[in-house]
Amino acid sequence: MWEIIIIVDENDADYMTEISSISDEELEQIKPLIDVIANQPEKRENYSVGEYVGGLNVLEKYPQFNEDIHQAFLKLCPYGEHGFHTVKSIQIQPYQEKITLL
Repeated sequence: MWEIIIIVDENDADYMTEISSISDEELEQIKPLIDVIANQPEKRENYSVGEYVGGLNVLEKYPQFNEDIHQAFLKLCPYGEHGFHTVKSIQIQPYQEKITLL
């Protein structure tokens, strides 16, 4: 089990963070998509969803991945009122149980 931390840019330096638990199988399913996003020559607007889709939507930009892969990835991403245009960072670490104090 892993903890995945995804930071996206919603609107020119308006960053949002989502922390989720993810299994080895789920990680293996989305890792090829993450690798492609990470290796885009243009780091801005590397994965635009919602109101920020200017040109191609993610299914058109990354046609090698089906909608299920995109949905699996998107469920782990923070999503503001208008969507987001750039995935800024993705980190994983072993899952550690937390105690909520407040």
